[in-house]
Amino acid sequence: MFVQVAGVHDTSELTPLLSLDITHVALPLGPGVREQDLSLEKAGEVFANLPRSIAGVLITYLRDAAEISEFCLRLGCGWVQLHGEISPAEARRLSVMRPDLKIIKSLVVGKKKEEDLFKECRKFSANCHMFITDTYDPGTGACGATGRVHDWEVSRSIVRESPLPVILAGGLDPENVYEAVMSVAPAGVDAHTGLEDSRGRKDPEKVREFVREALRAEQDLLQGKNW
Repeated sequence: MFVQVAGVHDTSELTPLLSLDITHVALPLGPGVREQDLSLEKAGEVFANLPRSIAGVLITYLRDAAEISEFCLRLGCGWVQLHGEISPAEARRLSVMRPDLKIIKSLVVGKKKEEDLFKECRKFSANCHMFITDTYDPGTGACGATGRVHDWEVSRSIVRESPLPVILAGGLDPENVYEAVMSVAPAGVDAHTGLEDSRGRKDPEKVREFVREALRAEQDLLQGKNW
């Protein structure tokens, strides 16, 4: 299962997480990010210190393919998560420009109607590798890292509709990730604020439990157990 941890501040926060069976580390960076956890220099250091078994992911709100490509090259990451209002044409341009880049397109539940999210799946599926469903916070306008859970039935419908694998994000933590996976049957899960301690830094024990519960749910789904 794809298990992504989003947001770390430096390599000292990263190091205890590297042995915990996560598959991706994602960093929100650049224009449009509400709270950037670290500088671009430190982000480059984080990506450089990832073992080959863990992929680095840039979370960006940029909309221009050339700018996104340059940003990824500068950081040394091979995955990008598109959270901005990028057009299908620019996503296609990015995929042609950078066939080596793995592209994840966000689908923000609560910001658009369910039917519009289905249309977005169809428009972007030819030029992306995965989708990620996240939560819209109408109070702040944030489209990720809100700590809020959305309607999992919408994500479940997207999983059924999408021609690509779907990652589930939005308010996930060690206590609810088992139920979330059993309800939605996603290809992966992502957590940010739900894995943090009182200082806002990743708690290795929370990450360990999050991974354990996500993989337990995956095994139960494979064995045909129903939630």
